[in-house]
Amino acid sequence: MNILLITSDQQRWDTLGRLNSAIDTPNLDRLAARGVLFDRAYTVNPVCTPTRCSILTGEYPSRHGCFHVGTSLPENYGPTVAHRFAASGYSTSLIGKSHFQACKDPASLESAPRVHDLDHFSNWNGPYFGFEHTELVIGHTSEPHAAGMHYGAWLRDRGVDLERFFNIHDYDHYGPWSLPEELHGSTWVADRSNRRHRSRQGQTLLSMVKLPGPSQSLCHTRTMGIAIRRHVRAGSHPATRPRCASGVLRQPCAWCLLW
Repeated sequence: MNILLITSDQQRWDTLGRLNSAIDTPNLDRLAARGVLFDRAYTVNPVCTPTRCSILTGEYPSRHGCFHVGTSLPENYGPTVAHRFAASGYSTSLIGKSHFQACKDPASLESAPRVHDLDHFSNWNGPYFGFEHTELVIGHTSEPHAAGMHYGAWLRDRGVDLERFFNIHDYDHYGPWSLPEELHGSTWVADRSNRRHRSRQGQTLLSMVKLPGPSQSLCHTRTMGIAIRRHVRAGSHPATRPRCASGVLRQPCAWCLLW
């Protein structure tokens, strides 16, 4: 039996088309219709790093020690889910955003200085927390550190101007993001995951696919009634002043496929 665990980032329950007609998510809606949909799920810690580390370890944050963004899970922590599946003969991979460690921890592979060592990521694919193969992305849309790790190396090798599209020296940028959609981080994660699965035909797989989106604000605009990203600063134009629901929780959402 193969296992594919898909997680998205900072996604509210009402950003699924099955639960909100203003949102178009046909693929996720099909998964919900064909599988098991939990409509009363709870979490002990609705924050990015603690949730991801709990999925990885099977432990509560009070045990693994990552209680908030800015905390780090040691790389020798284990055994993780990946360690256990590998011991049972599974080919294991982690593709996408891991965020098991703090971006401001100098010892972390995910720290802001280290993620821009693109030559390193061009020649390294693991192991990492028990996964034999990793391809990583960090950050969201045009954030400065988003153009790093394996995704940043992939963009560089395709001649993408990282300074132009990812504001490496400046967060203060608003307006439509001109990077073509086929080069976006979530598109890259999906493409690399499909490539990895095809290359492992005949093997039993555990694959964690962690999308960096939708992440930042998904709001209903006053005039259009659709979801917007952080391409436009909220309130910078009368037509884009958002009406965001209160109580936004920043936890990942997860879907598990078995076949």
